[in-house]
Amino acid sequence: MATQQSAFTIHGVDKSSINSQFSKDIIDYIDIDFNSRQEILAQLYKLGINEAFIFGNLDSLAQKLCREQGL
Repeated sequence: MATQQSAFTIHGVDKSSINSQFSKDIIDYIDIDFNSRQEILAQLYKLGINEAFIFGNLDSLAQKLCREQGL
């Protein structure tokens, strides 16, 4: 999916954690250390995954171009 246009929500009155409500086959998460953020973003950028790719709008394209030009 080249453009992100989705949201995931869970509704109900059960106050227990999502992990206890669903099996690992259905829902999972990846815990990423904040200190690794810049390195991961750089790797994704090299793969062509950036704001313009994900959101596909002019604002995202402008942000990408400004970053590339050091503005």
